[in-house]
Amino acid sequence: MSITGSTLPISVREISTPYTVWGEENVNIVESSNNKIYISRGGGFRYRVTLNIIPFNILSSESAVRFEFLRAYLTRNPSFSIPILNTIPNQIVGSPEVIASFTDNEPGFDTVLVDTGTFTGDFQPGQYIKFSNKEKVYQVGDYNSGTGVITLTQKLRQKVNPENAINKTISYAGVDYYGTAFDGITGSFVNEDFGNPVASIDDGILGRISPLVLIENI
Repeated sequence: MSITGSTLPISVREISTPYTVWGEENVNIVESSNNKIYISRGGGFRYRVTLNIIPFNILSSESAVRFEFLRAYLTRNPSFSIPILNTIPNQIVGSPEVIASFTDNEPGFDTVLVDTGTFTGDFQPGQYIKFSNKEKVYQVGDYNSGTGVITLTQKLRQKVNPENAINKTISYAGVDYYGTAFDGITGSFVNEDFGNPVASIDDGILGRISPLVLIENI
């Protein structure tokens, strides 16, 4: 592992509560040079995540090394990828990439059509997915296994097939994240507390990483 890596170097087993994921409108509060406050709308929506990491027993040399490594990583990196975990295990059996034909593929549409011949099972409401090689995270709102139509919880933020190809892939299952298979996908996020203290030592025993407050990097 390296402190310059693009993914947060934790095992899924090191994630603890609070762990929350929620969506919001993609807006930013902007302060002008004359101290006026404006709301800047970027279009679409984005996810926020609060992610807590288990405390480390620094009396153990191995745990102490892990604690200091994570502290160094978070001090250096303002953005990174994290695992986004499904609450309900997905029910798709087959390749982790499902061919999808996008008929309504422009921003503002909320349905996509998948090729049901490449897998069996159902996409579950609330399941996290990504399209092709794009980083934007989406959630399944509903899936019709008869027609192959996925209705998203939010509308597409960007065109998903800019090359006008009709076939793209949907990533829906995490295979490995630092040695741990998990049910979900990875998403790119910015640490909103970057530059602030990220760690503390309690009673000279427990090394704690502050709960990470993250916003989707879009």
